[in-house]
Amino acid sequence: MLNAILEEQGLKTGLVGTVIVKTGGIVRPAELTTPESLDLHQIFHQMAEQNVSHAVMEVSSSGLELKRVGHIDYDTVVLNNISREHIDLHGSFEAYFKAKAGLIRNAKENSWAILNLDCPYTATLKSETRAKVFTYGLKKREADCLVQDLDLSTGRARFMVEVQKRAPADLAAAYPEPFRIELSVLGLHSVYNAMAAILAALILHIPVPVIQKALQDFRGVERRFELIFEDDFKVIDDHFANYGNINVTLETLQMMDYKNLHLVYAIRGGRGVTVNRENAEAIAEWAPKLVLDKVIATTSVSHTDEKDVVREEERAVFEKVMEEAGLKTEIYEELPGAIARGLAKAARGDVLLLAGCQGMDYGAGLCLEQIYRLKPHLKKEKVFAALKNRVAGI
Repeated sequence: MLNAILEEQGLKTGLVGTVIVKTGGIVRPAELTTPESLDLHQIFHQMAEQNVSHAVMEVSSSGLELKRVGHIDYDTVVLNNISREHIDLHGSFEAYFKAKAGLIRNAKENSWAILNLDCPYTATLKSETRAKVFTYGLKKREADCLVQDLDLSTGRARFMVEVQKRAPADLAAAYPEPFRIELSVLGLHSVYNAMAAILAALILHIPVPVIQKALQDFRGVERRFELIFEDDFKVIDDHFANYGNINVTLETLQMMDYKNLHLVYAIRGGRGVTVNRENAEAIAEWAPKLVLDKVIATTSVSHTDEKDVVREEERAVFEKVMEEAGLKTEIYEELPGAIARGLAKAARGDVLLLAGCQGMDYGAGLCLEQIYRLKPHLKKEKVFAALKNRVAGI
């Protein structure tokens, strides 16, 4: 989102993220979210050679833990939210949080730290950084910048952004009036992502109309609450990585208008019992709120590589949590069969959610192929539009 805003302003940008690496006009798939240190500095060198003025990058916990981002001089650091993830790498949630928090705690005095006060872990870092702090929130009204009048009824957020008088003085003076934001991407998480990008843009004194247009035109990152089909029913594709991510996704669905929800969930393989138990518990907690009485699950046997294979204990803990919650489950070994079952249940006005990490990477393509066979009257380019620039599962 921030890259889109900077490009709309006419700046030449670089981007380092989970999906792609962009150095000026050259774009290639990413191998690691945060590249190894030598590779990363080579990327920066390539950006400099192409006269890139602004670089935006995702700094992963492993990138911090493994010293991939040493000696990088950040102008702005952002921490949106923290939830349980990568426990196997770090050994504990506390160690994971410490790694992520290092980005903020080690920021320099002349830099900015942008923090989401709605996340209790992120909020604790407000007093633990030398950087100038600029905060945002939807629920925590003491934030410097607030989300007001949020409407998520269609899934696409519309809201007002209001910079408070308590914000850093130059920013409060520069943006005295609330302004409206309309997103084309779905999800409550997109509101938080947009706020992080907006605050970074405000620090750079990007004009509000530029921010508004860039975010309205932004079509999102694949597999992040991505609307892949919209006709008589909607199909949404979501990464569903961890407990926090699942909570935000399902909270968004609770705020949307639709008739019935159908969930096809790819059990997360190769990440251990703890992550799978917590993911299942998140589904179970939200099921009664979303009137969800059945989960279609899959182990995606033919659509995962060796590191993502669902182990027996991972499947077992998922089934146990579902049983304890009184949720009916249908488990398919193969992803196409699970998706076919979900499509068979989807009726006019419903939402079909394709949820899961690597085991659902191929889900969008398989689902759209099945839809096209079921609805041959639809234009092919319309059905497969979501796959146009896709990397996952292609």
